[in-house]
Amino acid sequence: MKQTAVEWLYDQLEFDDSISMDDIEKIFEHAKAMEKEQIVDAFSEGTRMIDVNDEMSAMFNGVIYYGETYEQDKQG
Repeated sequence: MKQTAVEWLYDQLEFDDSISMDDIEKIFEHAKAMEKEQIVDAFSEGTRMIDVNDEMSAMFNGVIYYGETYEQDKQG
């Protein structure tokens, strides 16, 4: 079974007193990448099931959705 990004992050950080800030940043960035993939996949699957027959178009729409929804503040 796949883990959500939050579950994975929790597993990486629990009960580890020896973890450095650099390690925490790497773990956090990995969790964000996992979350992005999960959001894109979910949007893509929903789009494909509703009105898009082409899987590549559905994935592209998922990436566009993620960028517009979650990355817009970073561009500014």
